[in-house]
Amino acid sequence: MKSTFLKLTSLIIALIIFSISENNVNAQLYTKDGAISSHTLGNNYVGMNNASPKAPVHIGTFFTMASTPGGWTNLGHNYYWYPGSGPRKIQANKGTVRVSFTNLGDMLISTAPTGNNTLLNNLTNRLVLKNDGRVMIGEQAQGLGLDNTGALISTNSYKLFVEKGILTEKVKVALRSTADWADYVFEQDYDLNSIETVETFVKENKHLPNIPSAETVVSEGINVAEMDAKLLRQIEELWLHVIELNKKNETLEAEVQLLKKN
Repeated sequence: MKSTFLKLTSLIIALIIFSISENNVNAQLYTKDGAISSHTLGNNYVGMNNASPKAPVHIGTFFTMASTPGGWTNLGHNYYWYPGSGPRKIQANKGTVRVSFTNLGDMLISTAPTGNNTLLNNLTNRLVLKNDGRVMIGEQAQGLGLDNTGALISTNSYKLFVEKGILTEKVKVALRSTADWADYVFEQDYDLNSIETVETFVKENKHLPNIPSAETVVSEGINVAEMDAKLLRQIEELWLHVIELNKKNETLEAEVQLLKKN
């Protein structure tokens, strides 16, 4: 890693002299320590420790740098430009990583497990950092910022999009205020649904009151903190019913004991 960094630093500070003729370009790279690497390929490419560069800047065997006519800048490992033989390619049986900076100010990291020495059919965008701050991670990262209709999700809604899930040891969800939690169920003026009301609602709607239906969850997803509060509300309502039923049960027991004495 240190060696590659020093080479890249030498490249940046190097004085590149091109002697251009009608049919080819002779390139010489003068580095800090005076070492010279030269080639005559007729493609304006510059190589460092590489006599046959396959990109505008080619360091060693695999590292390349280039800009595209569309305004993109690419850094690549096993990612090459083949003049006169078609678009960019990757070597067979070699993994590939490409970091791209787009003309829109986005950054893309793309990989492929192995090349096929032809077109970049199996190069996949794994991570996208948009210029508005959104981050997308997945097999097809660029498409993760769209909703079910294909419309762009507002940057005010979410900033991180991850395909196939997240595995972590700990997740902490913050609430903006106490109103976002369900303690209000225990207030004196809380309108508690009767058991009969819940029974009627469930028969008609096939889900609990104040809980989204399966269809709604599929189409809109769920907010974790909001759903936890909704589920807690159901639990607290159940406890209120249990407390009330316990009071009635205690009253009935007292009446039974009184009847037994008489």
